[in-house]
Amino acid sequence: MDQNIESKILEKRKLCKVLKVFKIVSFIGIFAPFVAFMVVSRNGYELDSAWLLIPALFVGGFFLFSYMETNKLKDLKELMGQYVVRSVLGERLHVIEYMPMDIQMRHFYIIVRFFLHLIIWMVLTLYMEYTGE
Repeated sequence: MDQNIESKILEKRKLCKVLKVFKIVSFIGIFAPFVAFMVVSRNGYELDSAWLLIPALFVGGFFLFSYMETNKLKDLKELMGQYVVRSVLGERLHVIEYMPMDIQMRHFYIIVRFFLHLIIWMVLTLYMEYTGE
């Protein structure tokens, strides 16, 4: 079970890194058409105003990748929390699991000791009655 959670955590981390790269690329892509427009206009060429629609696509991509990254990070934090809780509880339950046996053994020893004392008392009582002491 722990390995399953660990593999999911690694998977989510990789996906978050990929989404972060896409987010950075789309953020840079927002300004790239403006820079290209300035360079082209400086050289005497003209571009259509349709080139200005490209940043709108990059803005949409930026927000989409940001939203996806936020959701995946939230899932990643939840999985990491589950992993920590399960590992801590697993250790705690592992300790508690053996305690009932220890308690039962202590009770067993107490009961055995009680019966041994009872048997010794009975034997001594019978011996004293038999010998007349």
